[in-house]
Amino acid sequence: MLGLIAEGRPNTAIASALVVTPGAVEKHTQHIFVKLGLAPGEDRHRRVLATPACLRSRLSPGPARVPCSRPSGPGP
Repeated sequence: MLGLIAEGRPNTAIASALVVTPGAVEKHTQHIFVKLGLAPGEDRHRRVLATPACLRSRLSPGPARVPCSRPSGPGP
């Protein structure tokens, strides 16, 4: 999911790609932000700040702390 966030997709597009509800995307997105230490209400855009975490996890060896893999199968 983080990979789709990093691509700049809105929750509705992420939900469609993952075949889940937009509410499920919102819930999981909030959990990702908490895991990354990105508190709500700060004067920063959390979706933008989550992107470097995705890139770091793709570049670092070993298990990713915050997975950002793309869903398998055809995408939009």
